[in-house]
Amino acid sequence: MQDLRVIRENNLRESTKVVDRWITSIQPKLHRLGQEKWIVLEQVLIAALDVHDLETAQICLNHLRKRFPESIRVKRLHGMLLEASNQFEEARSLYKEIIDAESTDIISRKRLIITFKSQGLYNQAIEELNKYLKLFMADVEAWSELSDLYLAQGNFKHAAFCVEEMILANPHNPLLHERLAEVKFFYLKLLLICLLTSLLTGILAVSAHIKYSEGGTENLELARAYFAHACRLNPTNVRALYGLLLVASNLSGKLSEKTLATLTEENNSSAVQQQYSLPQSAKQASNNFDSKRENHQLIVYAVEKLRIIFGNAGLAAPIAIVNNCSIKGRTLSSGKTRQQKGDMESGCLPEAFELIEMTNPSVVVSYSAGALVFWTILLSASVHKIEEGHVGVYYRGGALLKETSAPGFHIMIPFITTFKEVQASYTVTLQTDEVTNVPCGTSGGVVIYFDRVEVVNLLSADHAYDIVKNYSPDYDKTLIYNKVHHELNQFCSSHTLHEVYIDLFDQIDENLKRALQEDLTVMAPGLFVQAVRVTKPKIPENIRRNYESMEAEKTKLLIAEQHQRVVEKEAETERRRAVIDAEKAAEVAKIESMMRLSAKENEKAIAEIEENIRASRARAEADAEFYRASRMAEADSLRLTPQFLELERYRSMAANSKIYFASLSGVNPFLSSSPSHSKSEKTSASSQGDLSAGLADLVDSDLFSSVLENVSSLKQLGGGVLQNLIHSALSTENDEAAESNKSSSTNPVDEEP
Repeated sequence: MQDLRVIRENNLRESTKVVDRWITSIQPKLHRLGQEKWIVLEQVLIAALDVHDLETAQICLNHLRKRFPESIRVKRLHGMLLEASNQFEEARSLYKEIIDAESTDIISRKRLIITFKSQGLYNQAIEELNKYLKLFMADVEAWSELSDLYLAQGNFKHAAFCVEEMILANPHNPLLHERLAEVKFFYLKLLLICLLTSLLTGILAVSAHIKYSEGGTENLELARAYFAHACRLNPTNVRALYGLLLVASNLSGKLSEKTLATLTEENNSSAVQQQYSLPQSAKQASNNFDSKRENHQLIVYAVEKLRIIFGNAGLAAPIAIVNNCSIKGRTLSSGKTRQQKGDMESGCLPEAFELIEMTNPSVVVSYSAGALVFWTILLSASVHKIEEGHVGVYYRGGALLKETSAPGFHIMIPFITTFKEVQASYTVTLQTDEVTNVPCGTSGGVVIYFDRVEVVNLLSADHAYDIVKNYSPDYDKTLIYNKVHHELNQFCSSHTLHEVYIDLFDQIDENLKRALQEDLTVMAPGLFVQAVRVTKPKIPENIRRNYESMEAEKTKLLIAEQHQRVVEKEAETERRRAVIDAEKAAEVAKIESMMRLSAKENEKAIAEIEENIRASRARAEADAEFYRASRMAEADSLRLTPQFLELERYRSMAANSKIYFASLSGVNPFLSSSPSHSKSEKTSASSQGDLSAGLADLVDSDLFSSVLENVSSLKQLGGGVLQNLIHSALSTENDEAAESNKSSSTNPVDEEP
């Protein structure tokens, strides 16, 4: 990890080392890196692309795309992987998608340009670079790349413009001035090399190159000015010095027409001299401008500087420069032993510039000027070129020859045979003939004009000779142009303006194509009409205004109809909305009633269940009560014996605090029933004394004893309590009797008889 961090921070290109670290130590422990793993994945991906390890790059990209699916940065990395896989179309589509989403993405735009350049599509790359520079005009790197692309295509003028833009951004950079000077100088040199190459190979296309020349001497003068300015900015620049040496040697004794015109108009040549002036160390005063002398001064300055630079570096100077500096004891420094100007021009320079004589195109041209002019005239008249999609036909003495030629270079007898190109093809090459301003009169007498009628046709190469022989190379004027005029006039004369302009306009092209093809099939076999395109005819202004007003009224009518439809639609929508609302309310009410009905049914079911439960409970209780009563009846039938009844009577008597003994029958149940004592017992019972005596007799009686015995026998059933009650009752009665006797003794009261 530390090694990768150092490589990343110092921006080192050690792709192999990065990929090795990834495979050996990082990939198995990727999950331990935390947030730093995303930076490491990007670094490894770029390094893998550099060493063309597409498998590793795909692994890293999958990690990044899974974590950042919408990241533009990850999409750019995906595009780079597609480039490495030679999938340039997919990469371009991806970059264009990024640019559409973010138009200021510089990296994506540059990657898009690189995809075109990688495939050698320089025109598309130049187009994209121009679009890029419209947005980012201060990008010097982009201007440099555009200049290289223009140079690759031989477009030196545009390449020079790009270098000038770079100079505007950095005017003090001598390398840019050198580059512009080289572009200007190299353009003329390339033209001369092409001229010599064409001469030696016998392919004379020199005239086409010369036509595109910007003016050779003028370009060299401009190159000399830029080389001189580069030397002024950096006097030790070998490249600028050598360029100045070459340009000055080519311009020795030459002036362009522009410079000559300037010298003619201006008496004082200081401005011109200042334009080509040397740095201060090599300037010499001069009152009159001398092109040859100025160039010699530049040559001397450049040679001297080159010799000094090589000497300071401890290197051996080129042999030609050493010879130039030491021939015949002449030195080139500051005029210490300089010979006269004439001697220098005649002796020193031819020997001094042995280095540049072999690379000087002007010297070669001067040696072969006569032969060059002769062969140029001869070959330019004999060699000709037929473009693709055309067939060459030849005339000799005004007569058409049967021979035809296919596309390419061909040779003919100069000055006797002439040729013409006819657009025809053995495959499919379409030609478009355009007929303009075709007048046409309608059946109503209105004159209209068809602005443009285009007829797309195809001429078969096998029939080119016959058609050219019968109808000349301009066969389309006879067979197509005239026929178009005739057919349109025939059509217009049989129809009204409204039909031509509106109703039947869509049929004009088909009718015209059919009529043309029918005539061509008979008159010129091998010429086929592929399509016909007719523009809308021009009609008089007042009629046009009427049609426009009609169209406006139609538009208003359509608007009204559409508005009516909109209103109807709105009403229909409202009606449907009301119906929908009513249906919704009805459905809601229905649902609510169903809910209430369901609730009532549920309540009814619950009530029935509860009623069943109550009935079952009552039935169970009644059954239980019946069972209890029946069992009690059975128990009572078993329990109500005379003895039990007697016991119950005594229990009830024991529960009373007072006991009254009486008998309706005159028989006391607790006393003996002898009739002899009944009256005396009644009388004694009415008195207290007799009552006490009666109780005493009762206690002493056998019946009472039997009761007590019965009570004692029922001790477990509560007899003890009953016994206590009886005893307490008897004791209470005894106490009351005693008190009564006592009171009666103290206060005697007469008793009633």
